[in-house]
Amino acid sequence: MGSVLSYIWGWQQEEEEEEEEDGPWSLQHLREKCHQTADGLIELDLQSCDLTSVPPAVFRLEQVHVLKLSRNKLTHLGAGICSLRQLSVLHVEHNRLGSLPAELADCPHLAELHAGWNSLSGLPARFRRMANLKVLSLYSNDFKTVPDSVPLMSCLEYADFEHNSLKGLPMSMSRSGVKVLKLGMNQFQQVPEVDTSMALLEKLDMSSNLVSSIPDLIGSMTQIKSLNFPRNCIQSLPQSICGLPSIEELNFLQNKIAKLPPGISRL
Repeated sequence: MGSVLSYIWGWQQEEEEEEEEDGPWSLQHLREKCHQTADGLIELDLQSCDLTSVPPAVFRLEQVHVLKLSRNKLTHLGAGICSLRQLSVLHVEHNRLGSLPAELADCPHLAELHAGWNSLSGLPARFRRMANLKVLSLYSNDFKTVPDSVPLMSCLEYADFEHNSLKGLPMSMSRSGVKVLKLGMNQFQQVPEVDTSMALLEKLDMSSNLVSSIPDLIGSMTQIKSLNFPRNCIQSLPQSICGLPSIEELNFLQNKIAKLPPGISRL
């Protein structure tokens, strides 16, 4: 495996003359920490390394596909992240990030961004240019609204905003192609109307909110396969829910529903 990675890096002995530092975060050491996954991707795992900043040499590993920086003490990532032109998966969960660099939008192959358990409250406007992003995981942050850039991410399929402070969604989400939307543990008192107009939505999770009712429009969600609303304040379900053609899972546990609508047993 080492010889394979050496070939990918184009790493020859004479190139090491340019090495400017030794130690655990030198370019040579970081190259040695890289490994190839079963899918053939080059991965660098720097999780739980007590990092307060990203080692500069990381940004010289231009062939890295998967970068794991979770469970450190990072307060920023740095604009140099855009040097990772092959980056497709980025994990920065459980850090101290108050923002993400706009330069992430310049990583043309980024498909997954996992940034849960930080202190994020917004996203750079340039993120709307993330044409290949499919997975956006932002659970346990400080979002009070869904950033305007999210509905404009043309390939986004999975959006996780669990455990934030959301009370509603922008109407622009109706243009989104998201298939899985996770909104649990927020401050919703009602189901956002825009949810029912998201044509490709297959799974909606609004567990542990303050939702008191389900709108009749829920019956118009022809692609929905899973509705998860446990631990809310729902007292009844609309008859229209019985007509959902694609539904596979209904979860309304720990609510205040006294009577189910006729026909629901046929789903």
